[in-house]
Order: sequence, then structure tokens, then C-alpha cells
Amino acid sequence: MAIDLTPRMKNWLEAMGVHVATATKDGFPTVTVAYACQVEGSTIRVPLTPLQIEQISKNLAENPQVAVAPGQLGAVRAPYQFKGLV
Repeated sequence: MAIDLTPRMKNWLEAMGVHVATATKDGFPTVTVAYACQVEGSTIRVPLTPLQIEQISKNLAENPQVAVAPGQLGAVRAPYQFKGLV
């Protein structure tokens, strides 16, 4: 996913991890929680376990659109959500 990230966005993502939302072609959602990620330039790299990859691989094969938001925020709504292609 390539996007323009400010230093604040980058720091927040790397410190809090991310929630990665995918959906089937019919719109049924799956959200995967990753407790870490790396931001390299304008690319967010999310290390997923084999089980997480298995859970979302069918969704991504049908629909490559994803949404990524900062994680570990409890009841606080994330001020950022990034959408793009995987």
C-alpha cells in the first residue's frame, strides 16, 4: 500500500500496530490485528502470521482493496484510516 505519510502518522502506526480490514467480493469483512508494522517511505509493511494470511488470502484474491488503521487504541477512534490496494 503506497500512500503519503506524515512523520506523525508513521510514528503512530509503528508504535501502535495496525488493524487490517479486508472484505470478500460480496462485502463480508474480516479485520486482522497486527501488533507491529514497519513504514518504509510511503509503504506500510505488516508482518502477518501464517494463520492471519490464511484468514484473509481468499478475501484478497477476490478483492485486493484493504483499509489500515492504527491499532491498540481501545475506545479511542483512530484519526487515520488508509485505503488502497495490496
